[in-house]
Amino acid sequence: MKRLLAIASTSIFIASPVAAQNASVKALISETIDTCVDGSNGEKLKELTEKWGAMEDYTPLFSQEKAINCYADYRGIDAEVVFLPDRGSYVVASSIGKETSIQRQRRLEQEKALAERRRQMNIETVNSKVYLACVALAKQDQIAAYTNQLCVNSFKSNGDPG
Repeated sequence: MKRLLAIASTSIFIASPVAAQNASVKALISETIDTCVDGSNGEKLKELTEKWGAMEDYTPLFSQEKAINCYADYRGIDAEVVFLPDRGSYVVASSIGKETSIQRQRRLEQEKALAERRRQMNIETVNSKVYLACVALAKQDQIAAYTNQLCVNSFKSNGDPG
């Protein structure tokens, strides 16, 4: 019985500071949100989200409309802002799932490189077909092949078939 009483009192003793800290943090967050006017406490709210934002106990506070408006006003954001508990931070809703400017730039560079590669392959294919057609023409009629400017250019670039 004494042992059970000791365990129970130890649990209460350990839980009390945690509960007190939890209540203290909640009060601090609530006060910061409640006294925010036109983003005046936005910096402090940002610091609190960086420290406590990922903790489930405080998510309802950070997710309040007043908190979101405080942060949006602080940042001067005219778009919809949301609080993401898994990140523990506020984000502009339109940026969720969209590519960043760096990602967009990389994608455009890759697309441009791919288009250039396709263009080069097309040029090589056409040049190869012209050369083969001119070689076939030269076998049938050398005068026609060597007086055809297209064939002459192809022979100069790819070598004389004769």
